[in-house]
Amino acid sequence: MGSNTEKQQASAGGEGLIGAISSIAAGNAKKREAYFQAAIAKNNAEIARNNARLALEQGQVAESAVHLKTSQNVASAQTGYAAGGIDVGSRTSVQVQTALQEEGELDAVTTRYNAGIEAQNKRLQAKGYETSAKLLKMQGKAARVAGFIGAAQAIQNAAAKAVTAGAGGGP
Repeated sequence: MGSNTEKQQASAGGEGLIGAISSIAAGNAKKREAYFQAAIAKNNAEIARNNARLALEQGQVAESAVHLKTSQNVASAQTGYAAGGIDVGSRTSVQVQTALQEEGELDAVTTRYNAGIEAQNKRLQAKGYETSAKLLKMQGKAARVAGFIGAAQAIQNAAAKAVTAGAGGGP
């Protein structure tokens, strides 16, 4: 059986090895977690980009619906004037039709604008997710490096403890 000093040195070596392995394992686990979160962020970015395209498409459909409704309103006004015996080409009739068309165009432009704003917000959201994914990957890499640094520190501390035990200082 070895001396007490040898036992203390062996114990310090074992503690150092366990500490190093634990530190590396923890760093690798944090890296995997960060990469998983980054993958989720990338998926969210893709969803946001798709939502931006969808917002524009929905805006185009809504704008077309506004134009159709405007045409219906103008036709309804013309029909009303004609049914009332008023010339649809009269100044008042033309002014009303023009006002309806201008109001409809304003509604259509507003609809297009709102869809563009929504799409831009979705694109910005996608950029945020992409940036988050990059940051998470950097954090994962840093966690792995920190694991190796922790392992080196555990080994250094174990070596110092073993040297101290060998010098008769004991723990």
